Amino acid sequence: MSNLLITLFIASDLLLPSTWAKNIQEKYVSLDSDTKTQKTIPTKGIQIELSNLPIKNSEQIFYTNLSDTIYAIDLNTNSVLLDKNSSSKVPMASLTKLMTAYLAFENLKLDDIAMVSQYSLASEESYMGLFPGEKISIRDLLYGLLVESAGDAAIILGREISGTDLKFVTKMNETAKKIGLLSTNFENPSGMDSKFHYSSARDLATITRILLNDSEFKNIVKTKEFDAKSTSGYIHHLANTNKLLDNDMIFGVKTGKTNLAGECLITLARLKNHDILIVVMGSKNRFLETNNIISWINNVYVW
Repeated sequence: MSNLLITLFIASDLLLPSTWAKNIQEKYVSLDSDTKTQKTIPTKGIQIELSNLPIKNSEQIFYTNLSDTIYAIDLNTNSVLLDKNSSSKVPMASLTKLMTAYLAFENLKLDDIAMVSQYSLASEESYMGLFPGEKISIRDLLYGLLVESAGDAAIILGREISGTDLKFVTKMNETAKKIGLLSTNFENPSGMDSKFHYSSARDLATITRILLNDSEFKNIVKTKEFDAKSTSGYIHHLANTNKLLDNDMIFGVKTGKTNLAGECLITLARLKNHDILIVVMGSKNRFLETNNIISWINNVYVW
C-alpha cells in the first residue's frame, strides 16, 4: 500500500495543477482490510483520518435495463458504490464539453473578451446563438458551454485557446493523456458523434472530480438559468437541460445526448452528508435512471 500511495501522490504532483493535486492527495482514503479499523495516512505533513466509510446494510439488487454504463462513487471516501461497464469506451456526446471547460479554466482568464469568428454547427447541436463579430467574456462562454451545452461556445473557446479547431482537438487529446484519461479520445470540442470520439464513465468521473475543485465551475453547473451578456450588446438567455436541478440535493453536473451516445448524464448529489458522483451513459432515460441510483444508494448504504 505504501508504494501505491507514493506513486499516487507523485503522479498527482506531476500531472495536475498544484492546488488540485494537493486536494486529491488530502482526500485520499484507505481501509485496513484485515482489521476494518480506521487509520491515518500522512500526506504532505497532514494526518488524514479515515472515517464514515460506506457500509452495505442491504443486499438489495440494483437491476437496470435503462443504461449501458453506470459509475457511482463517494467522493468523500473514494469508495465505488456502483459499477456497470465503467471502463468501456463509449460515445460521450456533450460530456465532451468537460474537457473544453477544463482547458478554458487552465488557459484563459474569465474576464477576458473573445471575438466570435465564423463557425458552423450540425443541425442537431445545441447553441447559445453567438453572432460572428460579437465580443463576449470567457466566463459567459463557459455558462453557454455548461448550462446550455452550446456547441458554438465550445468552438469559440477552443479557438481562443489553440487558434484553430484542429489544434484544439490535438490539445484535448494531449491533455487527456496527461491527466490519466486512458480510455478517451476526442475528434471535436462539442461531442458530435464520430467513430473515434469516445470515453469511459471512469475517465469522465476523473475529469469531473478535478473540475469540481474550481468554485466557478461548481457555481456554473448548478445554475438553472443565466443571461449571457456580450460587450456588443447582445443577451443570450440560457436554460439548463438538467431536469434534476429542481431537486435540492442535486448540484449539477452535465448532460449529453446524441443518436449514437444515447442519453448521458453526470450528477453530483449530496446524500447523507457525502458528495456522490454518478455517471450514466448510453441511457434510455438518464433522469429516471439517476433518480433510481440515488434511491438505491440511500437504501443500501449507511455511513
